[in-house]
Amino acid sequence: MKAWRLLLLAAGAAALAPADLPAQEVNGYVELTATKSRSEGEDVTSQRTTRDTDSFLQRYSLDWQLRPTPGVQVLLGGLFERTDSTADENDTSVEATQRRFRPYLTATLRNAIYNATFGYYRTRDDTFGAGVSQGLIQEIWNTTLGWRPERAPAVTLRLLRTNNFDAGREFQDTTSDLADLTGEFQPIDTVQLYYRGALEDLDDRLQDFTVRRASQSGRITYGDLFWDRRLEVSGEYDVNHIRTEVTTAGGGEFTTILFPLLGLSIISDMPDNVTLAPNGALIDGDRAASAGLNLGLQPLGGDERPRNIGLDLGATVELNTIQVWVDRDLTQPIAGSFAWDIYTSPDNLNWTFERTVFPAAFGPFDRRFEIRFPNLSARYIKVTTPSLGRGVSMASSFPTILVTECIAALRTPAAEARGTTTLTTELLTANVRARITKDPLLFYEMSYFERRTGSLPSTYTISNGFSLAKRFNPVYSVAARLSREDSRENLGDRQSYIYTASLRAAPLQTLQSSVIVSGRSSDIEGRTSDSSSVYLNTSAELYSGITTTLGIGRAETTGESGEQTDTTRINALATLVPHDTTTVNLLYQSTEGTRRGGVGQSRAPVDTSAAQASVAYRPLATLYFFLSYRRETAIRATSRFLRNYAVSWSPLPEGSLQVLLSYDESYQSDLESLTRILSPRVRWNITDRWYAELAYQKSEFDSRVDVRNADALTATTRFWF
Repeated sequence: MKAWRLLLLAAGAAALAPADLPAQEVNGYVELTATKSRSEGEDVTSQRTTRDTDSFLQRYSLDWQLRPTPGVQVLLGGLFERTDSTADENDTSVEATQRRFRPYLTATLRNAIYNATFGYYRTRDDTFGAGVSQGLIQEIWNTTLGWRPERAPAVTLRLLRTNNFDAGREFQDTTSDLADLTGEFQPIDTVQLYYRGALEDLDDRLQDFTVRRASQSGRITYGDLFWDRRLEVSGEYDVNHIRTEVTTAGGGEFTTILFPLLGLSIISDMPDNVTLAPNGALIDGDRAASAGLNLGLQPLGGDERPRNIGLDLGATVELNTIQVWVDRDLTQPIAGSFAWDIYTSPDNLNWTFERTVFPAAFGPFDRRFEIRFPNLSARYIKVTTPSLGRGVSMASSFPTILVTECIAALRTPAAEARGTTTLTTELLTANVRARITKDPLLFYEMSYFERRTGSLPSTYTISNGFSLAKRFNPVYSVAARLSREDSRENLGDRQSYIYTASLRAAPLQTLQSSVIVSGRSSDIEGRTSDSSSVYLNTSAELYSGITTTLGIGRAETTGESGEQTDTTRINALATLVPHDTTTVNLLYQSTEGTRRGGVGQSRAPVDTSAAQASVAYRPLATLYFFLSYRRETAIRATSRFLRNYAVSWSPLPEGSLQVLLSYDESYQSDLESLTRILSPRVRWNITDRWYAELAYQKSEFDSRVDVRNADALTATTRFWF
C-alpha cells in the first residue's frame, strides 16, 4: 500500500498544480493485458502434458518533471506491475502473483561550468503462490558532482551505494559502495591527461564476506604532425594499480573481472572458421549504449544468423564466466530461450567449440546474461547465439534486444582469495609514421607495445615496416606492406615477418576486383610457424537488378607443433531483382581442407559449407511472401537443411483499425522438426493516446523428440497521458 500511496500522492500533486505552468510536466500510461493460453505436449515415452494458463497484467507508470528554476530539474515517478496467473497442469492448479514496483527520484543541477545529480532508485519484486513467498529488493543511491571549467581540468566525483536483499534478509543481504573520482585535462592540443581513483566495498552479511578494493589509473596520450604532415608521432602510457583485501569466514564467491584488449563481434552462421571484427563498444563500460548487435525477433526475411560476441584478452588467461549485458528487462521465457555456444581460439581465425550453456541466468535486477562454464584457458573467447525465435512466447513484443557490453571474469571460492593482493599493470604504446615519397606513396612505420603485469616479466612487440600505395590510373591500384616484428611473450622471444600485397581493378563502375596476398612467418625459441593466403574478390552488377559478389581464397598454416591446415574458401552471393515486387538472394559459403600432423600425427577434415536461396515477394503494399531454403554441413554435425515459408498480410494498414495476419512455417532436418505459427492481430487506435489490441497465436511443433501444440489469445489496452 505504501507504493500506491506514493503514486497517488504524486498524481494528486500533479492534478492540483496549475495546468498552464510551463515548469512542470506530468506523463505516464496505464496498460492492461489479459492472456489465455493452452499447451499440449507428448514426448518420446508417450507421456502427455496439458497446461491451461490465465494471466492478467496491470502496468501503471507515472512521471512528474519539475523545473523550479533554469538549470534545475526534478523527476519523480515510478512503475508498478502486477501479474495474476492461474495454471492448470494435469489436474493440478497453481495460482501465482508477481508484483514489481520501481519508484525513483532524481534531481539535477546543471550549467556551463558545474553539474550535480542526486538519484534514488528502488526496485522490489514479489512472488506469491505455490507455497512460495519471496520478495527481492534493490536500492540504489547515486550522487554525481561535476566541474568543467574552460581551459582547466574537468573533475567528476561519483558516490554510489547499492543494497540487494530479500524481504526478510534471510537469503541475500549485500551492500556495495563506490567512490569514484575522475579527472581529464588537455593542457595543449597534442596532450590529453586522464586520472581515475576509486574505492569499492562489498559487504555480504549473510556469507560473512567482505571485499575492499582501492584502484588508481592514469593515462597520458600524445599525438602530433610534423614537417607539413610528413611525420606522424603518437603514443600512450597507461598505468593501473589495484589493491584488494578479501575477508571471509569461509563462504561466498570472489569474482575477478578480466580486462580485455579488444571487444570483437560478427554475425555469421559458420562460427568454426571466422575472423571477428573489432567492436570497442563491447568493452567501453557503457551498459546502456548499443554495441550494434540485436538479439531480438527479426522481421520476416531478416538476418537470423548467430551473433558472435567475443573478446581478445591479450594473452592466454583462465576464466569461467562471460557476462552479456542488454538494454532492457527480459521475461523469463524470453531470457531462457537463448542457448549460448562457447568457442576459444589462439588466433581469432580457427575456433574450437567448448560447450553449450542453456539456459544462462538472467537478472533479476541486472540486465545481463551470466554464462558460467568450467574453467577454460584462452586468449580469444566468444559466445554465439541466434536471434530470438519466433515460437517463443510473446516474442513479438521483443523486436529489439540490444547487446551493450561483454565482460569476462574468473569466479573462485572466497576462501581461496582471502588476504590482501596488489596488482599493477602498465601499458605503453608508441607509433611513428614517416612519409618517404609522395608518388608512389611510401611510408616507414614503427610501432612499439609493452605490457607489464605485476611481478611477471614484461612482454613487448616492436614492429618495423614499410607500406606502399600506388594508383596507376582510375582503373588499377596496388598496395603492399612488409614488416618485421620482434616480441617477447610468455612462451619466449618471437621474430616474425609479415607481408601483404593487393591489386585492385575497377574497369567499370559496375565491376570491381581485388587480389590480396598475405602471409606471416614466425620463430619462437626454435619453433616455427607459417601462414599464407591468397584471396580473389569480385563484385559486379551484371545487369540492372542483378548484382553478384564472389570471393575465392586459399590459406595454408603450419603451427608450432607441426600441425598443418590447408583450406579453400568460397563465398558467393547473388541478388536478383527481376521486378520491383520481387527480390531473390542466392548464397553459397564453403570452407574445405584438412588438418594433419602435429602431436598425434592425425588427419582430419575441416569442411563446412552452406547454400541458401530465398525469395521475397511483395505484390501489394499490404501483402508479403517469403521463402528460403538452406543446406548446411559442418564438422561437428551431420548435414542438415532448413526450410522456411512466411506470409504477412495487412488488409487495413492505415486508419484507426489495423489488421495483420502472419503465417510462418519452418523445417529443420537434423531434428526432423516442423514448426508452424499462425498469428492474426487486430489493433484499434481509439485516439492518438489510446489503443486496444487483440492477438491470437497458434503454434505447432513436431519433431522426433516431442510434439507440442499451443494456443494463446491476448487482449491489450494502453492509455498514455
